[in-house]
Amino acid sequence: MESDLSENLGRNYYLSQKPKIMKNFEKQIELFQRVLYNQFEEEVVFQIINETRIEYEKLIPEMPYIGAKESRVGRRLTSNIINTTMGLALWKSMKKHGVTVEEVAVLLYETAEEMFNSMSRFSKLFLKTFRALTNAFPLKHLYRGLLKNMAKKSQEREFHNNFVMHYIDGKGEEFDYGFDYTVCPINNFWREQGEEELLPYICLYDYFTSDLTGSGLIRTQTLAEGFDRCDFRFKRGRKSENRQRTQFIKREDLKKPNQSSKKS
Repeated sequence: MESDLSENLGRNYYLSQKPKIMKNFEKQIELFQRVLYNQFEEEVVFQIINETRIEYEKLIPEMPYIGAKESRVGRRLTSNIINTTMGLALWKSMKKHGVTVEEVAVLLYETAEEMFNSMSRFSKLFLKTFRALTNAFPLKHLYRGLLKNMAKKSQEREFHNNFVMHYIDGKGEEFDYGFDYTVCPINNFWREQGEEELLPYICLYDYFTSDLTGSGLIRTQTLAEGFDRCDFRFKRGRKSENRQRTQFIKREDLKKPNQSSKKS
């Protein structure tokens, strides 16, 4: 009964937000389109983008609802669901063209670089400054108190599909603070769709975000990789480090080019 209510709320919420969601999609897909042109002919790029758009529109009413209107956790993390579902739609589309998980992982890495490079210096400075302020007295204690309360609230499972996280106090030694995510609606959604092969690479976007904000993320495992938690650990001032089984794949790491790539 609770699951049915959550699904109805989600369907109604996401459909009411569809114009805004699709506007964001068109903006984000432009970055990916630039990367696709480096590998595929124009006709193939057009097909992939169009098919991705169709797949995304189908997925919008199915996205897990975590209380975007009712809870702090929902408001904070709903954008993660919306953005990662773009990746799900993209993967569904590209599989039809015989593209492998590794090849899409490369394209995702190149898109993330494109996104980072296209940001203004002011935007990058603002994000790093904001993160620095939340780690400085007196805002540090207020900010971490909010994070602790958010984690505690998530454990109540107010909505069936909620993220569930546990706040970890690092005491400033190996890390400042962290989270263990033990339930992830994104992970569950991709698995329900039978498309979980690509998800571990989608999760690597967190390292780009960490580099952008200077949060110093270290992570050793994720739910997407089949572990029982995602262990986020943050320390201001250090370089982010990926200690996971899943690593970024760059173009030079591919063993052979895709057969549907551009002809030389």
